[in-house]
Amino acid sequence: MLNPIHKLTKVIFFIAIYFGSYALKVNAQSQVPEVLVGEKVPDVTINNIINYKSSSAKISDFKGKLLILDFWATYCAPCVSLFPRTDSLEKLFDGKIQFLSVTTEPEIKVAEFLNRMDKIKHIKPISAVGDTLLRQFFPYSSIPYYVWIDSTGKVIANTSYQAVTKKNIEAVLNGKPTTFEDMKDIRLRKLNIQTSAFLLSNNFQLSDSLMKRDEISRNNILSYSVATKAVDATAGHLNFDMNHFSAVNLTVYFIYEFFYDAGYYNAPVQGAFDSELNHKFEIKDKRILNKIDLMDTTHIKPGTVAMQNWLMGNTVCYEIVYPKGISWKEKMILVKQDLDRYFAKPMGFDTHVEQRIDSNTSVLRVINNGKINADSEEQSEEHHDRYHYLQHNLPISHLINILNSYFFQDEKISFIDKTGLDNHVDLDLTCDMTKLLSINEQLFKYGLKFIKEPSKIDVLVFTDARK
Repeated sequence: MLNPIHKLTKVIFFIAIYFGSYALKVNAQSQVPEVLVGEKVPDVTINNIINYKSSSAKISDFKGKLLILDFWATYCAPCVSLFPRTDSLEKLFDGKIQFLSVTTEPEIKVAEFLNRMDKIKHIKPISAVGDTLLRQFFPYSSIPYYVWIDSTGKVIANTSYQAVTKKNIEAVLNGKPTTFEDMKDIRLRKLNIQTSAFLLSNNFQLSDSLMKRDEISRNNILSYSVATKAVDATAGHLNFDMNHFSAVNLTVYFIYEFFYDAGYYNAPVQGAFDSELNHKFEIKDKRILNKIDLMDTTHIKPGTVAMQNWLMGNTVCYEIVYPKGISWKEKMILVKQDLDRYFAKPMGFDTHVEQRIDSNTSVLRVINNGKINADSEEQSEEHHDRYHYLQHNLPISHLINILNSYFFQDEKISFIDKTGLDNHVDLDLTCDMTKLLSINEQLFKYGLKFIKEPSKIDVLVFTDARK
């Protein structure tokens, strides 16, 4: 039997999903000099290009065009969602601009993904794969990330996706001044939190003015918990296992939501409270609200210095090393006590879960006497991206959790399983996993269908503290 931690597959190592991008590790020691705004890009050869007239190209091959490098990855939902926009812009400006997508992922993975996207969305962008060179010219800490190179080969901007608009492209093509915010100012470090985010030490006083600190080894630590303000210039991280839970530079809301996913039920449930319908803010004081989570999305945009300033001023760090010999439920009780002591009580809010009727719930039911099975002797596995979902020898609830926590987490829709299927199942869905109609078309072959039914759902509610 899997222990609780293995049942919760939503393990996040370095995240900024909530903020509209994916945080990545920055190259600390690049062997290639960085190309700055205002400088010309060396006329290097870009190899391993797919969906292009040749498998390689020089920077000078794009001379006379506005070249926009789009750093992306197949697992980055914001990156993928922008391909229709960049495809439309390329067609609109007909030969005057060229988007060149760039990823560090291997060719076989990227080619399979783009082929599926082409069949479903009829979009097939050009992409350099297995990149090691361009990311050194243009080191980035989050994706999607765009580098604008003018018709002479000079870098004019490094931007987030908000800048990729018809208006801005027209301004560049017409030689007008731009007001791009240079994303070079936003560089994030990565903490190694696989064992712990913080180091404990003994603080020895050798004299009146001299101190000596000796690190306490992990083996000698019985238990501890700590909470701090944000760590400067560091990406959001979260990691947990059966021994510890670490969160670095995350919103108070995100940490609470993750706790409730992991600890509210008898076993962790991935994405239980991720959907917009499964969590509600009912706090009257807007100042408290904006410290728990970012509410002002009109003036503070992802990938901007304003966003980074907000993160540094409002995100927090929390870590606990559990005592030995206690159950998962007892560990979760300790976490909840910590979170309330460090955050809820000082900030003036409470949290609880209650059931509410939701009129926009999609219930998965068996139709046409559908029957699907899996070989319980084989190893379980699951893979997903925007245009493909595959699970082998896993419960149907796994699909439900992925839909709630990933594909529809920002939508006002909730998914519930009412198939009555207790056995593990195999599913292979090739479709747009963000479109319910597309998903249902694929589920039909298994005798399954999502049907809209008003249902009671569990809702995580943030309220004013009781007085």
